[in-house]
Amino acid sequence: EYGIVRLIKTKVDYFLENGKTEEAWKLIKENRRFTEFLKMMIERAVKSEDYDSAIELCNEGIGTAKKESHSWDGIYWKEILLDIYEKKMDIKRIREVSEELFFKTNDRMKYYKKIKTTYDINDWAAKCEKIIDKIKGSSQSSIYTDATLLAEIFIEENYKDRLLKLLEINSTHIEFLDKYANHLKDDYPEKIIQLFEPAIKTFAMNTGRDIYTNVVSYVKKMQKLSGGEEIVRKIVGQFRIQYKNRRAMMEILNKNFPGM
Repeated sequence: EYGIVRLIKTKVDYFLENGKTEEAWKLIKENRRFTEFLKMMIERAVKSEDYDSAIELCNEGIGTAKKESHSWDGIYWKEILLDIYEKKMDIKRIREVSEELFFKTNDRMKYYKKIKTTYDINDWAAKCEKIIDKIKGSSQSSIYTDATLLAEIFIEENYKDRLLKLLEINSTHIEFLDKYANHLKDDYPEKIIQLFEPAIKTFAMNTGRDIYTNVVSYVKKMQKLSGGEEIVRKIVGQFRIQYKNRRAMMEILNKNFPGM
């Protein structure tokens, strides 16, 4: 397919360079089943502000992707479709497509913020709750998907108490704690310490120099929290006894906590 598209593109370029615009666009239209040429048609329609035709062409691309089970192509055309609706300032469609992309793509917060910009402050709170409820419908403890997304939303909306609850739910995942605890360290230092301490101890049960280095990194972050110094002394002291036969771990602890 790549070779076919390349040959057609060469012919299209030849026509355009030699002033044969009609022939070029005839060839483009005949080969609109290929993404590159359909996109050219959409760009041409948008440039001339013929948004209805551009939308129709996008939907054609979406239909083809669905028919051929190319899910990524469907998302590609919907992203272009969203750009067109933004040019038209079609709030209803912006919301619909943005929400669909929010739940189907990896760049979720990008589309969350697009949805948010279409609401005023008074209406947004209710819509935000609906989005949160829909995410919760799957799980709050899926560390790399739903829980992470909820954390990002809670940070965006400054829902610190809800972020704290989310950290409690996922407290066995040290990476999750480490990623989001910083947003709560000034408001809930004692609680963050309470979450970090068992998580660090569990993580330290693993072996390997990289593990020990990460353990030190987590401990140092806890040390910077209000009231953390005393807890860190206790943890380091416990590790010196519990893991005294781990030469590499002792070496890293001595280097980073020489006075403890």
